[in-house]
Amino acid sequence: VGAIVSNELVDEMDPVKLRFYWHQGKPPDVYAASEGCGLFRENYLVHHIDHKALASILRSTSVEANDTLQILEWEHLTQPCEVLLGSGLLKEESVQLLKQLMVTVAAELSADEVGECQPFAVCCLPLLSAASQLSSPIAGIEAVAPTVLSDAYRAEAERLRGRIFLGKQRYRQIRRLVGFG
Repeated sequence: VGAIVSNELVDEMDPVKLRFYWHQGKPPDVYAASEGCGLFRENYLVHHIDHKALASILRSTSVEANDTLQILEWEHLTQPCEVLLGSGLLKEESVQLLKQLMVTVAAELSADEVGECQPFAVCCLPLLSAASQLSSPIAGIEAVAPTVLSDAYRAEAERLRGRIFLGKQRYRQIRRLVGFG
């Protein structure tokens, strides 16, 4: 049995999953584990689009395409950083840990790499993505070596290079602009 999930449905979802862990090599004890199994918010959906494709869409539909693109580029840099600066989306201890990770990664970067993210010391979206990929429920992100974190950050920065992050509202606006919603 299959299902078709539209972008509109995914756009409206607030993904919540159950979390259940057990140690490798030991079968899970269902009764004991059921007490620790709970709801959690796994991720926020992140929409991103190729920079050239976005510029093309805006030019074909808007007189102020360059101004709009500059606004979206600024939002691309700043919105993920709001998470790191304590926007209220995360617990305070998580914010403090992410700030420490930012300092750790920034210390490992070259001047050119730091320059890509001005006015910030690091590009926040690759940092959040790398930290998310490296964190584990057993050994938190704090246990990750700085060079491993920096390498993961660089890989994410490369993967996301040339793409523009769109917040939920902007994503909806772009979809409406091109006639898909």
